Amino acid sequence: MDIFLSWNNRQELIQLPVLPNEFSIETGNNHETFTTEKYGEIKLIGKSKLKRCSISSFFPAETYLFVRGEHQPMLSYVETLRKWRDSSLPIRMVIPELGINIAMTIDDFTYGADRSQDVPYKLDLSEFKFLG
Repeated sequence: MDIFLSWNNRQELIQLPVLPNEFSIETGNNHETFTTEKYGEIKLIGKSKLKRCSISSFFPAETYLFVRGEHQPMLSYVETLRKWRDSSLPIRMVIPELGINIAMTIDDFTYGADRSQDVPYKLDLSEFKFLG
């Protein structure tokens, strides 16, 4: 499986070098519940909520055997994601093997360092719907 993130209509593209241990996309609907005099509690089925996902992994300090795609310096991933987050443009997440191709916003991007010099990170994304 591969996870690709792109910005500004694929002007820039990142293939995540290390896949997360787990991956899920939250989906749901905006249902509303009302209490009526005649029927008691009723539910109106609403439209879908924005999809959300969280990716936790790391950017490698060296080229491990399990690294996917072309190796880049770990801080280049951090700089790119920070730039995309601050650009006020959505990004696109594509996971070909799962048929996922979603425009998303970067809600939170947390990163740090560990003893092996790798850069662990957590990326929180939510769907962006183009209107019109």
